[in-house]
Amino acid sequence: FVLPVKLCADIIAGRAHAAQHLCDGLKEGLAFLESATGKRLGDRRRPLLVSVRSGAARSMPGMLDTVLDVGCTPDAVHGLIRATGRPRLAWDCRRRFLESFGETVLGLDPAPFAARISELVETEGVANDRELDGEALERLAAAEQALVEDRADGRLDDALAQLEAAARAVYQSWTSERAETYRKLQQLDDLEGTAVTVQAMVFGNGGLASGAGVAFSRDPSTGAPRAMIDLVLDAQGEDVVSGRRTPDTDDAIARALPTIRDELGDVLRRLEREFGDVQDVEFTVEDGKLWMLQTRSAKRTPRAAVRIAIDLVREGLIAKDEALARIA
Repeated sequence: FVLPVKLCADIIAGRAHAAQHLCDGLKEGLAFLESATGKRLGDRRRPLLVSVRSGAARSMPGMLDTVLDVGCTPDAVHGLIRATGRPRLAWDCRRRFLESFGETVLGLDPAPFAARISELVETEGVANDRELDGEALERLAAAEQALVEDRADGRLDDALAQLEAAARAVYQSWTSERAETYRKLQQLDDLEGTAVTVQAMVFGNGGLASGAGVAFSRDPSTGAPRAMIDLVLDAQGEDVVSGRRTPDTDDAIARALPTIRDELGDVLRRLEREFGDVQDVEFTVEDGKLWMLQTRSAKRTPRAAVRIAIDLVREGLIAKDEALARIA
C-alpha cells in the first residue's frame, strides 16, 4: 500500500494533523496487507514483515531511504522459526532489521554494526556473514541490539511503532543533503515530495535457492538489446544496491537457479512493452520463486539513448516523434 505524497511536507514540518493522518493511513494499509497475506505484523505464529520504500513522481535512484524487515520483533522472530522451520533465516532478518532501523531511522553510524559482523566472522572462522549459522546470527542480533536499544525508545519490541518510525524516516529523507543536491542537478526542484510504499517482505536471504538483484532490460551503457542482470544469492536487496556484496557469477547462478535468467528475461520484455521504455528493476527470488519489487525507466548514456530510441521505434513500441523527444 502507498502513503500519499501530500503527507511528505506535513511530516517534515511536524504539523500536528500529519501524525494522525500517517497513523490512520498505516492502519488502513496494514489491514489490507494482513488480509491479503494471511499474516499479522509482529505475530508469534504467522508474522508479517514489511519493507518501507520511497516513491517520488520521478525516479531518484539511491537518493531516498528504505527500511527492510520492519516488524521483526522478538515475537516475530519466534513466529518465523515456527512458520518456516529456519532459525537462521529468522535471526538473519532480526539482525538485518536492527542494522536498517539503527542506521536509517535512528541515524546511527554503520561502522559499529560492520565491526560486530567482522568480529563474529573472524571468531567463527568463516569467509563472510553468509556462512554464519543460526546460533551465530542470534548472538550477532544480541550484540547489535545493544548498539540500538538505548536510542530505540522501546520500539524494538513494538512492530507498529517500528512501522510508523520507518515511514517517517522515508518521508524525511526527502530533505537529506544528497536528495536535495540530486534534485538540483537533475532539475527536479518542482517535485512536491515522495510517497511511501509499504510492501510485504519476501526473503532472498533464505539460502542458495534465494537471492536479490537488479536488472536492466537492455544495456544502459551501449543500448544493446540484451538484459543485464546482477544477482546476489542468499541476500536481501540492500546487499545489492549498497554494493556490500559482489554479484554472483553466471555459473553459480545457473547451478542454484537454472531457470531464473529466462524467467526474468520474459518479465523484462513484458515490462518494456507495458511502459514503452527500457526498465531498471529490483527483484527477489524466494525459494526459487521470482518476485518483482519495483520497476522504473532506466538511466542511460547518450550513446545508449540514441540506439535505444531507434530500436524502440523499429520494434513498434514508440512513435518517431516520441523517440526524438526522448533524445532532444
